[in-house]
Amino acid sequence: MFKKEQIDFMHRIGLKIDFSKPLSENDFEEIEDKVSIYLQKHGFDKDYNTNKTGRMCESILDAF
Repeated sequence: MFKKEQIDFMHRIGLKIDFSKPLSENDFEEIEDKVSIYLQKHGFDKDYNTNKTGRMCESILDAF
């Protein structure tokens, strides 16, 4: 479901999910919460355009 670069990113932002196993409903909720908050805090430049971090967050959320 997720690409290696997305999984690496999620681990860097603090998610401690084992992506080698099937994900539970709680795992998906945790991913959505953490990535959404990270997107809001770090995903936009001063003109509110998505930056590289924001595009990564959006790609993860789009995978749902």
